[in-house]
Amino acid sequence: MTTVSKTPPPGTPLTPNFTFRDYSIFFLAGAICATATHGAATPIDVVKTRVQIDPALAKHSLLQGGRKIVAAEGPRALLTGFGPTAVGYFIQGEGGLREMYAGFLPILCKQIPYALGQFTVHEYCNEIAYRNMSEETKRNLSHLQRNGISLGSGVVAGVAAAVLSQPADTLLSQINKGHGPEGSMAYRLITLGRQAGFKGLFSGLGPRIYMTAFLVSGQFAIYGQVKHALHAPPGIEIFKE
Repeated sequence: MTTVSKTPPPGTPLTPNFTFRDYSIFFLAGAICATATHGAATPIDVVKTRVQIDPALAKHSLLQGGRKIVAAEGPRALLTGFGPTAVGYFIQGEGGLREMYAGFLPILCKQIPYALGQFTVHEYCNEIAYRNMSEETKRNLSHLQRNGISLGSGVVAGVAAAVLSQPADTLLSQINKGHGPEGSMAYRLITLGRQAGFKGLFSGLGPRIYMTAFLVSGQFAIYGQVKHALHAPPGIEIFKE
């Protein structure tokens, strides 16, 4: 995650010259933004997952699904897994090593396109925004304005990340609930994918778009704010102005 800095002269090597304190701030900022956004998005994640695995909720919107869950199980149901989610844990129960890594392959299939969409689209949107500004405008941008650009880019990047990784996310939810035949993970994923079909693989995309747009934009915004508050140095830019 980057913040805007002055473009170095042509030929200047993009070699970081950060201190241990700088890296500690980057780590802390990343931990805070991930914990805050994922914890806050727990209700959306609960609805999204239930829409993916519960046939009774398959055709419901985010609000409709949330209302049905609350009516049947109470408001606390929307906070299922809040603690583990907030601190970065994705394993529940007392499973063994095999159970802990049961979803490793679908997680890879999900996270690779998710990360590509998140960072590539975010940087591309930043590039478009700054490329259409004069040098004087860029120099006079306030921290709040720069953060607003990053926030807007994050919303677009979140939508892209959700769409690109949705099929694998649907399969991961199925795997984590124990669905699918016995056999290797690849065989289970192929079988579940065939059973779901193209439409089924994108079940729950609406709620997930809301969730990832909030997550990605919130993470970039909070990350930048924490770094600014702690006087961290600017990052190395990827995009071309």
